[in-house]
Amino acid sequence: MSQFLLAHDVDSSLLPQSIEVVPAVNEQSLEEAGVRIFGADAIEKVTTVIIDGEDFDTVFLQAQRDLIDGMDYESTRLSEVLKILSKAAKRFALWYGNGYDDLEVVHDTQGLAGVVREGLSAPSVEAYVIFSMYRVR
Repeated sequence: MSQFLLAHDVDSSLLPQSIEVVPAVNEQSLEEAGVRIFGADAIEKVTTVIIDGEDFDTVFLQAQRDLIDGMDYESTRLSEVLKILSKAAKRFALWYGNGYDDLEVVHDTQGLAGVVREGLSAPSVEAYVIFSMYRVR
């Protein structure tokens, strides 16, 4: 299984060249997850990312190794990528395997960092969260 990331409505002009946006509709399992997380009407704007040629799972696991080696979470490449995405995407979701049905929603980067840091420190090394730049009333 893998740690996944899907983003909705990404402004790719705000991303560095190291982060490539890839449509989720090209892969059935990601498309299904995108529909469940963001809704069928949003699927055309749902994407995943490739970071420096690596999938999100690889970057996530590297952050775990970095923490084990004593690096501060804010210094990891994962932290930097998520900070960038929080400015470029209206929403994005992180989950492991097929566990995308009950994701915690956060609306700021501090909350996001807390959930991800906790997930990286857990024995299972998994994070389950949706970052949304707007709140639903």
